[in-house]
Amino acid sequence: MAYKIQENFKAQTVALIQLVNGNERFKIPEFQRGYSWKPKEEILTFLNDILDAKHTSEDPDSQVSSYFIGPIITYQENDSSQHLIIDGQQRFTTIILIITALRDLLKNSKNEAHLEYDGYLNYSDKTLAGQQRKETRLTLSNRDTKKYFEELISVEQPKDLYMDGDAEKLDNAYKFIKNYLGNAEHGLTGEEQEALDFVNFLLNNTGLTWIQAGDLDQSLMVFERMNYRGKDLSISDLIKYYLFTGKSLDDLGEDTKKIETKWDNLKKQLSKGENSKYPKLDRFFKYFITSRYLEKGVLQEKKIIEWIKNEDKKNNLKIASNPLEFLENLEYEMTDYVNILKKRYPENLDNSENSIYLKRLSSFGKEIRQHLPILLAASREKYSKEDYDYLCSSIENLAFVWKLTKSQWNEVEKNLSDWCTQIRNGVPLEEFVENNIVRLIKTKAKDIPEELKNMEEKNKTLTKYLLVRIEHHLREQMKIPFELWNWGKGGVLELEHILPEKFLDESIPDGKTREYMESLVWDIGNLTLLTPYPNNAANNDPVKSKFDNNTYQNSQYIISQTIQSENFEYESKKATKGQRKYLTKLEQKPISLTKNLWTEKQVNDRRKFYIKILNDILFGVDSKLILKSK
Repeated sequence: MAYKIQENFKAQTVALIQLVNGNERFKIPEFQRGYSWKPKEEILTFLNDILDAKHTSEDPDSQVSSYFIGPIITYQENDSSQHLIIDGQQRFTTIILIITALRDLLKNSKNEAHLEYDGYLNYSDKTLAGQQRKETRLTLSNRDTKKYFEELISVEQPKDLYMDGDAEKLDNAYKFIKNYLGNAEHGLTGEEQEALDFVNFLLNNTGLTWIQAGDLDQSLMVFERMNYRGKDLSISDLIKYYLFTGKSLDDLGEDTKKIETKWDNLKKQLSKGENSKYPKLDRFFKYFITSRYLEKGVLQEKKIIEWIKNEDKKNNLKIASNPLEFLENLEYEMTDYVNILKKRYPENLDNSENSIYLKRLSSFGKEIRQHLPILLAASREKYSKEDYDYLCSSIENLAFVWKLTKSQWNEVEKNLSDWCTQIRNGVPLEEFVENNIVRLIKTKAKDIPEELKNMEEKNKTLTKYLLVRIEHHLREQMKIPFELWNWGKGGVLELEHILPEKFLDESIPDGKTREYMESLVWDIGNLTLLTPYPNNAANNDPVKSKFDNNTYQNSQYIISQTIQSENFEYESKKATKGQRKYLTKLEQKPISLTKNLWTEKQVNDRRKFYIKILNDILFGVDSKLILKSK
């Protein structure tokens, strides 16, 4: 049996001096990320690690005389003398900057040794007699950093180096390293010989494993394997590299810059959508694939590359064969994805308003992400605003029930691919919602009433959300305008305990203990909404005093008016008979106190009233009573 591994890979451990003192030249491909190491973070750590290793090697009792900095992966295009760096570009660029900083320090002190180190930076091409020319040992591809780097490496540096775009990052790194080597306040002692010894140790005693792959595919395969074994590489990085596997870089030509630009634009778009400097591209790809392609199962992020390769081989994606077309389609997908993150409607609806359903969902579940692939699939189907609102409202219901009942999200996650497939296949929306989302909610129907008996352990935001949702539903049925009121600090909405949290002994009915009454304080039936002023004024007053002062009857919220009154008002206008029709259906009646006290009976009656409304919210106004309170 013949093994071809030697034809595909060559791996050797080498000292750094071997990379910069021969005929080898290196290039950072266009598709690689720019230089990102920060002076006081990665660069300082790298320099200090080298210094520590040097000190250890100088200890007479130490048997360690070298330092290992990990691998570098390269490959060569056909007929090219340059090694394209696939992994290790940050370290290798930093090493070149260290040599440059030492060369310049030596040159400034008129030390002739600077010529030796310049030779490590600039490769002399002597292939043709009389045509000797110098080329930089390392070539960068980004336009701004390439120009800066060429000027910096040149023996005859211009007085003012090129400083546009990303060039500033390299310049900051170079200056930091130069200070570290030559200034006692920033790193070494400031002695020229110590700087020489430091860099010589780096070149002579520091090694790495140089993995040379036969082509880009092979180099990326190694790259991926290293990632799965703990290297800090993202899935989106691997997807980006995969875009370049269908053609050689020479064949791609100018498309390499277009691919890089489009990729950067995707990251910027998502960064704005997430309000983050570090956009979660991995998550986007997971939900994009789930929404558009996956038919069953859950796609784990670490399996995304494997899935992409398998589908690409079937010619379903054409990522490697036509990366630009793939990225152009991805731009539309990203626009819809960001609209969902921003709680906006899809582009086809041409609606600048935010979705109140997504805003309400975000108010209690900023961490929830399971709705993203569903709505991404729906955006692609170009639903009407009415249908999109209906779907968002159903998802909001599901998210609320899952939070209330502390259910496991993997119960939802395992259904996402099937749900997105149904949407892609054009299953009628009402049928889809009823057979999937509502069906799942019904599995928690027995748990919901029990959870409502004690809201103390729930997040207060979730409790406020539920009461606001009930208020919205009442107004919607009564054809009264509603909005998403500010219920944060300084907002217009406060949580009101009808029986106060710190109730007086006079509020305890005969035969009941304080402990028993305290168990009612956080029952949903004891909670309502007030604006801050009446809420503060009522404070810990007995319920009889609140009733005498018409605290609830005079509230601007319908949900609180229902405690004391049948004659509701909105902006000083009494509700019409038609507006009262829904409350009549609910058999709403003002609450009567028992011997001037708010007791278990009133709390139970109030909870049952809320549960009727919540039943209508979750299952429809004309549905039978599925939620039942004991």
